Amino acid sequence: MEQLSLMSFGLAASSAMGETLPSMVSSIVTLLSTATEGSDIAHEFLRRVSLYGCQSGEGYMHQTMGEWAAYGTRYTHTFVPRLYRIDDPAMRLLRRDLLVDTFVQTQGLSFTVHFPDQISAFNPAPNWGGELHRMIEHCDAA
Repeated sequence: MEQLSLMSFGLAASSAMGETLPSMVSSIVTLLSTATEGSDIAHEFLRRVSLYGCQSGEGYMHQTMGEWAAYGTRYTHTFVPRLYRIDDPAMRLLRRDLLVDTFVQTQGLSFTVHFPDQISAFNPAPNWGGELHRMIEHCDAA
């Protein structure tokens, strides 16, 4: 059974400490590659990261742009990462399918969401790291 989850983490620019965005991407790639014994999940993650910002240019190509000065800003975490289950009935989200029979042109819409610290008893996941490992193991078994 597939489920859609959203990982949320807060970042604030820091002049003294923290990680750069390229180092965070590399850490995630390493985690995905190690946990899945070299599966294609890490490559798919990089492909999706490369789509970020492509509306205004070519997007972020980690292999070639990771060393660029533009991506050298360091960031610190502002809160512990949160992993949300989107299919939780307590998630109150506006979905495009709700706009089908309206005069709204969805291709012109963008959304911003602000999730509270706690949505329901198990959302966000109490142990986001364990939940991510469970998801990765499920991908390996499939």
